[in-house]
Amino acid sequence: MTGSSYYETTEELIIDPKSIKQKNNFKTISNQFLHFLYKRKLKLPSISNKTPDWVLRVLKDTTPPPKKTRKMSDDSFSEELESSDDTDSFIDEYRDQWIPTEAITNISALKAKIGLNYYLNIKDFFIDIKFMISSTLNRCKNSIAKEYVTELYLLVIDMYKYCYVMYQSQVEVDFYEYYKGVAAIEKLQVSGTWSKKPMPRRKYFQVEDFIPGMKEDNTLLDKLKTKLRGHCDGKNCLSYEDLGPLSLSDETWLSKCEDRKKKVECDKVNCGCKDSDCKNRSITDRLTKKMGVHVQEIESWGVDYFTITLIIALMPKNIFKEASAKFIEETLNKALQRQGKTGWDITNSLNFIINEKMFSELHKKMARQLLTIIELNRKNVESFKVHSKGIGIICSSPSGFKQNELINEYFGEIYPPWRWYEKQDVIKKGQNEGKISQDLPDFYNIMLERHKFDPDGYGILVS
Repeated sequence: MTGSSYYETTEELIIDPKSIKQKNNFKTISNQFLHFLYKRKLKLPSISNKTPDWVLRVLKDTTPPPKKTRKMSDDSFSEELESSDDTDSFIDEYRDQWIPTEAITNISALKAKIGLNYYLNIKDFFIDIKFMISSTLNRCKNSIAKEYVTELYLLVIDMYKYCYVMYQSQVEVDFYEYYKGVAAIEKLQVSGTWSKKPMPRRKYFQVEDFIPGMKEDNTLLDKLKTKLRGHCDGKNCLSYEDLGPLSLSDETWLSKCEDRKKKVECDKVNCGCKDSDCKNRSITDRLTKKMGVHVQEIESWGVDYFTITLIIALMPKNIFKEASAKFIEETLNKALQRQGKTGWDITNSLNFIINEKMFSELHKKMARQLLTIIELNRKNVESFKVHSKGIGIICSSPSGFKQNELINEYFGEIYPPWRWYEKQDVIKKGQNEGKISQDLPDFYNIMLERHKFDPDGYGILVS
């Protein structure tokens, strides 16, 4: 429910105190409120030197007032206000969800939300109070009940004004203590000076095929070729879903398509599928994505493990770690990659999540929670460091990519294994003698295997 319409609706439901002919005096109402808290084992904030005199006067008498004998119409009033403490069942109902304001219709629901660390701002707490009062007024069946609830609301307004500064100050103290408590895991942060600049772009050229690292060996490219051919029946390769998920433990796809299961593309001659329908011929047909059309280069950003730990810890207690991890891996990561050169500031990404329609309401609320924490003390943004990861590639196609779609093949220099390891020995020797930099090289090796079912037998190259 949105802000403006919500407040208007609430105010219409609350009875104007001036219209009540018989009002109890303020001390009586205060005592009734204390009794209300006493029955539910709740307490007011501890008293400080700044406590208003009227609060001190009320708190001198903490004995619950005696229960008055009421007329028949008053009995229904006591039944209306009586609320069983079903806090646990309420938490179970929203075990892995964000508790909305619309669910706060009784004191047990409010108590649950407090216990689950939802309120980082007293204004949010007061919104829920107003909704609870309006909901209670809707349930009231007689004027006595409405009088009581309205007076209770007036008391809450006075306490709200008194507690506002104290509440915000205490929240900041709590977070200071919290950050001291997690200082032990600060070693998980990326060490060194926090660089807020994107890593410099490095020049490269794109190759369209493998390049022999040993120019004198003309047989290397021939070794990449295979005589293995597909023989599918054409029934289980007609959609990307048919191709199945990749199983790392089995080192193949869990597919009903026999060719896919054997890590072989369908053959245009031997298979029973048609060219136009088969989805297991992406490499054969060179169905790669094009730079600037389907994909684009961007400044890439990421968070370290310390930041991940903080985000998970600062979510309300009923938001499971799995939900927080999904927020980080999918939503936050997606937002980070859209920030360009300002991706180092996590608040930009959080605001992006809040304002973009593509994100779920749950993730928008999680972003607001983090943003509130950071804005309590601007220095805390350094506890949520975002680091440059160089240049990355993202999907720019409006329809996105489906699982099992081919993005691109990997190409590079290729070597026979013996030559590759010779090269590594030379590099290590040069590093040990100080002739070659100790920095990591600009390349990473990949083992290219020829299929074990190939008629020419198993083979391997290094790229």
